[in-house]
Amino acid sequence: MALTVDKAVMERIEALQNLMLASVTGGTRDEAEYRQVRQELFRRPGLKEALPRFVRTCGDLSQLWHLIKTQEGLASYASRRDYIWKAFRPLLAGVDDQAGSECEVFFVKGSDHDAYVHIRSILQTSKADLFIIDPYMDGSMYQLLGTLAPATMTVRILTSKYPADFSLETKKFAKQHTGFSIEVRTTKDFHDRFIFLDQTRCYLLGASIKDAGNKGFTVVPLQEASIVQFILAHANQVWTSATPL
Repeated sequence: MALTVDKAVMERIEALQNLMLASVTGGTRDEAEYRQVRQELFRRPGLKEALPRFVRTCGDLSQLWHLIKTQEGLASYASRRDYIWKAFRPLLAGVDDQAGSECEVFFVKGSDHDAYVHIRSILQTSKADLFIIDPYMDGSMYQLLGTLAPATMTVRILTSKYPADFSLETKKFAKQHTGFSIEVRTTKDFHDRFIFLDQTRCYLLGASIKDAGNKGFTVVPLQEASIVQFILAHANQVWTSATPL
């Protein structure tokens, strides 16, 4: 089903999704805002029927939480996010060609596994090119890359602090995983962490990948193409002058 709606309505749909995500992953449960946004969308012709069934049946977020608790396989934050994202995806795909792109996600302290799974899912969407900027790097990066199965994948890693044997591990990983072409360079020019995928998409991480989930942090997909290209251009410039490992 394709709905013709304006950007404002699409943003309200995404707001509803975010309210539900927060309520089942340790975030704020804003009942009043949920009811208001839900009723706004219900008043749009044809939209109520297009929303996920649990939106129609859960009049408040307490009912949503009860539903989540009764579903098998939804014990982790990551599984709950996937459950809600997948339910909204068909609708968002009908109202915007960028649908299915992930929203901002906050991970609470101690959510190490959920954070790992989320970052892994981001990397797995790359088709041929990864550019990772993270000042603190260790061998966990290769555990993540090992979950990818590309025909060919170019990987650039820009970092500043790493284990003594990181260069050796890089070579051994590339030797075993022949589809990867990996180069590591060092610089102190970056504080923030970025993941660039296929030279077009970018995620901003509030924590180093190796420490993701140790403390509360956010993963933010940068949506403005001009900003992504500006940061990428600067990163490429830094890369050219960075020191090969």
